[in-house]
Amino acid sequence: MSACSSRQLGYRYAEQLISWQVGRYVTLDSEQRTLLREELDSFLQWHAENEMPEYLLALHHIYRDANRSEITEDDLYHHAQMMGKFWLSARTALVQPSIRLLSTLTDDQVDELFSAIEERRQERREEARERTQEDIYEMRQDSMESQVRDFMGRPNRGQRELIGAWSRQLKSVGPMWTEYNDRWFEEFRAAMDARHDTERFAQRIEALWVEPEVLRNPEMDPILQANTEATMAMMVQLHGSMTDRQRQRLMRNIDGYRRDIMGMMRQRGALPQ
Repeated sequence: MSACSSRQLGYRYAEQLISWQVGRYVTLDSEQRTLLREELDSFLQWHAENEMPEYLLALHHIYRDANRSEITEDDLYHHAQMMGKFWLSARTALVQPSIRLLSTLTDDQVDELFSAIEERRQERREEARERTQEDIYEMRQDSMESQVRDFMGRPNRGQRELIGAWSRQLKSVGPMWTEYNDRWFEEFRAAMDARHDTERFAQRIEALWVEPEVLRNPEMDPILQANTEATMAMMVQLHGSMTDRQRQRLMRNIDGYRRDIMGMMRQRGALPQ
């Protein structure tokens, strides 16, 4: 057990964990639970065989660049684009399994599902209303400092100041993000209402899974782009400020991710001998 990381352990029990999460939103019957397990097993096998080898290659390039004395924003954009492609590939692969499972829900199950979603949406709205702008700055800084600690160790004073300045530079898209989530939720509700129309339902679910961004307010895009540019610039500076000890820890962590990916592939019999 000590040789197995928490990531590998989570992957080993992914089917059970995801099934538990689904159960928090909707109560499935026996046949639906069987279908969910089958779809999850098929997806995880596809993921291990087709996607994880690409993750290994990407991590090799990340390891190489992170170990250099200097990196550029272009380097970071390249890696971010690769992560985006991986995320899109996974979402696309989940379209058909989602259609097969969601189309089996009864009216009562759909009502239960949306009631649970709405309850959590309301909780998030209330939390957002209570936050001041200063709270948002502090949350950003705390979140980033936590990630830095996880990857390269405790940030020094200069690094904390760099992160603090970055947290205040980002522009908020909170109201527009809420509007975007509301639109997605309503489109999903409309799709579920049409679940007995096979072709129409499939088209709407595919659009929601693969191209949800079309529901965004167009004014979000330049703000998100500016925030991305600010984040990339901060990360370049942060990388350049690393101590030798921080760099060594970062490299060990990236290598740990590579070992974890290989361990996950091995669990599925997808690691070449």
